[in-house]
Amino acid sequence: VGDPSNNRVHPVNREGNVIAAGGIAGRSQGYVTRARGVAFGPEGSIAVGDTFDHRIELFASDGTYIGQHGPLSRTGFAAPADSPTRFLLPETVAYDKDGYLWVSDSGNDRVKRISPSGETVLVTPEATVIRPRGIAVAPDGSAYVADSGQNALLKVDVDGSVGVARADLKAPFGAAWGGPGATPSVWVATSTNIVDALGTARIDPPFGAKTWERPDSLVFAPDGTLYVSESRPKVENGARVLRGTPDGNGGYGWDGVWL
Repeated sequence: VGDPSNNRVHPVNREGNVIAAGGIAGRSQGYVTRARGVAFGPEGSIAVGDTFDHRIELFASDGTYIGQHGPLSRTGFAAPADSPTRFLLPETVAYDKDGYLWVSDSGNDRVKRISPSGETVLVTPEATVIRPRGIAVAPDGSAYVADSGQNALLKVDVDGSVGVARADLKAPFGAAWGGPGATPSVWVATSTNIVDALGTARIDPPFGAKTWERPDSLVFAPDGTLYVSESRPKVENGARVLRGTPDGNGGYGWDGVWL
């Protein structure tokens, strides 16, 4: 779990226990500053969107630092820039089935796809994406992007073409492929809702609440369990991670992984 306010990344076990706290604010190897995205690669490695350090850090499954995307400047650190291999406030990271890493390079208003060897193979055309946030990778390798600047869900194909999948979303943030039904879809977290962006369904908020309170990101586990990070900005120390267990009727039973 990316914990941006505390400049850490937390591993959480299946029982919902936080088993470590990794990271120190800073630009050195293995440090993170406002880390907002975490993704597991096919071979078990971990990519972290180190947002305020303008880079993507790479770790082995045991947490050992193994490298980064975002070339070093002459001072020895990743520098913000808009060249194809650099980043400016990168946020979400997501791997596709072939091991390519998709990155929402939010400050540069673009999405990038990076090969397993580290080569940048795709950069979305200028002016097609504005403040990208969440990324959901579909089985065909394309990526659905929550575009907060245009209040839309975009579809980015592996050839770099960009299309609008839905244009009426309010402040979209997180995105995930999966869902409670038999047919997977793209689910998007907005400021107060979690919706099927390609349909009409919604996921009810937990514990009888009327709306969600700023759900920033979400992910579906292979068994259908849904994890949601909810920032709850109006609640002091209210940020939490929730686990939703499918109830068999299209809904979820909720408990707190980290409250």
